[in-house]
This record gives sequence, structure tokens and C-alpha cells, in this order.
Amino acid sequence: VTTVTGQYFSRCRPAKSSALTHNTNAAERLWAYSAELCVLPAS
Repeated sequence: VTTVTGQYFSRCRPAKSSALTHNTNAAERLWAYSAELCVLPAS
């Protein structure tokens, strides 16, 4: 895997990630909430 980047693996094999992992809105909300919990700037 030294030459593989950005690939999702399941059970040691390349696999497609769920549709939720491609949800930009959910990712932004999770980042903002994580930053809030860690007392970091949201951007």
C-alpha cells in the first residue's frame, strides 16, 4: 500500500466507502463540531 493514496480498505482489500462519506455538508458539520470540542477555529 505504499503507493496507494486515498483508498478505502475493508478487510484488507480495497472497497467503496458508503455514500455518507461523500456528503460534503455532513463533513463540514462534523469538522465544525470537532473544532468546537477541541476549542479550535472552525475554518
